[in-house]
Amino acid sequence: MIYLFLAILLCCLSYHFDYRNKKGYRKSSYVACWLIFVLIAGLRYRLGIDTIAYESSYNEFPDLTGYWDFDFDSTRFGRGFLLFSAICKSIIDDFVFFQIIHAVFVNTIVFYFFYKYTRHIFFALIMYLILGFFPYNFEVMRESCAVAMLLIGWQYFLANKWFKYYLCALIGVFFHPSALIMAVLPIFYLYPFRFFFRINKVLILTLGIIFIIGTLVTSHFFDIISLINLSAVENYADLYQNSNYGESLNLNIVGLAIFAIKSIIYPVAFVVILKHSLSMKNAVRTQDDEVLNQYMKLEFMFSWYIYISLLTLFLFIFYRFNNYFFPFAIIVMSDAMFTVFKTRKIDVRLKFNLWALFITPFLFLNVYTNFFHEDGESGVNLIRRYYPYKSVIFKEKDKEREKLYRFYDR
Repeated sequence: MIYLFLAILLCCLSYHFDYRNKKGYRKSSYVACWLIFVLIAGLRYRLGIDTIAYESSYNEFPDLTGYWDFDFDSTRFGRGFLLFSAICKSIIDDFVFFQIIHAVFVNTIVFYFFYKYTRHIFFALIMYLILGFFPYNFEVMRESCAVAMLLIGWQYFLANKWFKYYLCALIGVFFHPSALIMAVLPIFYLYPFRFFFRINKVLILTLGIIFIIGTLVTSHFFDIISLINLSAVENYADLYQNSNYGESLNLNIVGLAIFAIKSIIYPVAFVVILKHSLSMKNAVRTQDDEVLNQYMKLEFMFSWYIYISLLTLFLFIFYRFNNYFFPFAIIVMSDAMFTVFKTRKIDVRLKFNLWALFITPFLFLNVYTNFFHEDGESGVNLIRRYYPYKSVIFKEKDKEREKLYRFYDR
């Protein structure tokens, strides 16, 4: 019920502030939402498969006094994440305190990122609730810290301050080895690679190339990873090679249609709307370099989001890499929503009910695929990982969720 209340609240706030463009209490309402998100994540009790794994290992993590002598080769947890946990343990040696601090850290950066880079901040929170909140806070706690470093480094990516950006990338890798993807982003933004990261007619060609690469490479993905002489990456590969993440999605025709609608058709539609928005047209007309530079680089990141989504058809582990691009996809989608756009030299401002009609299928498909199908072969729906909500204040266990934990602990 708490999630439904939050979703309704965000829809009301999005209508009031994003669509009607009201200003009063906008910032205070946003801070209140931040607090709700932090409390839901920080005070959770036995929610999320990965949370249980982190909690069971937490006693083995060193505090600050033992950190410098710790045998890092004996664990899969990165030095940055262990330093983060060591600081928390040195203050209060309790996992609940750690998950509260983690929720504050991750959500503060995510909320600041949305506030700084999109006008429609409450719609961005709706998308965050559906796409990123549960994975970032309830599951991939290490990786969400690495994502936070990418969001911090985005200002340096925009300004071409590569030393500071790569410093953020290095810290991200210390949290989770998948953050190595941050290192290749500036390289692919160089000409002529940048040409393939545009949402235009070339997109179809590029998707075809990605499809072929996915078909040829993904069956040997873990063999390729093992050739990289980096122990953290090898451990990462070994962990997922024989799991569900090492398999393809194996969708039927209906599943493929749903995938295409939510991962390709709708994202492209958002970009088309944004390209024809009045604000973008004005930026082009006035040669506003700051706005155009930000759009070009957002389009670049959004293209990564689409391409990696396609690769998940062949190897589900690529979904984990899209954790880095969800926030940028949310920025593009949020800027496109409620915007005034031009068509045949006519300014068009859709009514709220038409925007709602447009976005509902996209939201429904994401909610359905993210929460309402079986969690692997457990026979339990994915939603059970997070619903019903339980708090550390009462510490009540859910029988179906405990069944799910036992399945993954076999």
